[in-house]
Amino acid sequence: MTPSGRFQLLVWRLRLQLRKSELLRWLVSRIRALLPDTRERHLRGEVGFWDRWLATQGLHWPDDYEYRLDPSGAVHEPLASILDSMAKTDLEILDVGAGPLTVIGKTHPGKRLSITATDVLAREYNALLDKFGVSPPVRTQFAEAEKLREQLAGRHFDIVHAQNSLDHSADPMAGIEEMLALTRPGGLVVLIHEENEGQNELYYALHKWDFACEDGHFVVGGPGPDGPRRDVTEMLAGKAEVECWSDGECVYVAVAKKAQAPISSTRSTGRHGSRAPVAAATRR
Repeated sequence: MTPSGRFQLLVWRLRLQLRKSELLRWLVSRIRALLPDTRERHLRGEVGFWDRWLATQGLHWPDDYEYRLDPSGAVHEPLASILDSMAKTDLEILDVGAGPLTVIGKTHPGKRLSITATDVLAREYNALLDKFGVSPPVRTQFAEAEKLREQLAGRHFDIVHAQNSLDHSADPMAGIEEMLALTRPGGLVVLIHEENEGQNELYYALHKWDFACEDGHFVVGGPGPDGPRRDVTEMLAGKAEVECWSDGECVYVAVAKKAQAPISSTRSTGRHGSRAPVAAATRR
């Protein structure tokens, strides 16, 4: 392993310990208080991470590197079961916050997939791919989660997906609204994120938001520990059916868009939504 890879592994192990040790959490919070905590600085840090990831072909995740570049890689769960549940053969998928290489597999039995990948750092990521001579199966294009309708004007998708990205955005509530707006009636928004990542990371860097599943409802808290908590399941009632579940590490959310559902701001309060029947089959 290269020195850069060993350093990243050390950081990753420290992050795991941070979640267990109150003393370590206190010490890290005091150190971080001395550093500038600006979004611009941390976005540059994201580019630096992916630079090292590409330079080492995955840091200490070489299988992930190979999978993302494999044009025949199979779609993983829970997305695979969602694809099985859809009657259409030709499916268009949008991956929001995809990084330089989308994590979505490129093939699935009985389906023809057309994947669009977007990221706010797409220009920087594509420069990195060119730097290392990497030709991606799907090239990421620029779009902000909060402005998808404006930047992908006129486009709609059967599945709109985000994995470990929306909780790093400036405004995930606006991002959810935009993702649902670009979803075709009967389609799904699929979210996969670490549970309460803001709390785990002491609300530092891009980790300002908490995603949780509480009593079967998808809840978003933030920004920061004092930010309001929003019941997204209730907010989307009438427009979509929401199901969420947790495996103790990640929160999984499937939002099934109703036919001809009006898209208004998710900041308003609605009534209880029901469980999404399509998503129920995807739990593992």
